[in-house]
Amino acid sequence: MAEMEKKRYWLTLHNLEQERVIGFKEKQEQIRRGGNIEWQVLIEITSLDLSRFPTSEDLVGQSYWEYGARIIDARQLVARNILLALKVDEKDIK
Repeated sequence: MAEMEKKRYWLTLHNLEQERVIGFKEKQEQIRRGGNIEWQVLIEITSLDLSRFPTSEDLVGQSYWEYGARIIDARQLVARNILLALKVDEKDIK
């Protein structure tokens, strides 16, 4: 997780949303897994600027989810997966 903490996947995804490059709905849920309480973050992509990501039209309507001990951990993981699916270059991730 140390390498991932250096990258700000959630911030990058949030910035793309602010620029209206991507639209999404986010749902957070606290769940019990085994004896632990974890957070699940689910993000459904609702819109995408195809001029920026021309080969990604099939991602609209897709949902991505991850679990983490904290909300930010789950958000980082799910944002990373979305950015990878969009083929965002690692150097563009803040």
